[in-house]
Amino acid sequence: MGCVVDSMMLCGLYFPYMKKNQLQFYTIYKKEPEGGYTAMVPSLPGCVSYGDTMEDAKSMIADAIKGYLKSVKKQKQRIHSDEEIMAGMIVVSGAQYV
Repeated sequence: MGCVVDSMMLCGLYFPYMKKNQLQFYTIYKKEPEGGYTAMVPSLPGCVSYGDTMEDAKSMIADAIKGYLKSVKKQKQRIHSDEEIMAGMIVVSGAQYV
């Protein structure tokens, strides 16, 4: 994937040259059966967006994150970005799907 948000965050991966006023968040992209992509930010409950293409979804979720943060700031709440979170995928053999 190649999603650039504010030029310092690439798909939630940390780059040491990020500016101090930037936050990073992991995003999940799901291809939808009817077409397009849903984008979600697990650490920001309810921060979900959609795009017809992957690039649209990336742009839309970046806007959604900015709006979410603006709302949080207005309500004087605190959030934490995902700098210290590690994500991965695991394959489980012999698992039964119900």
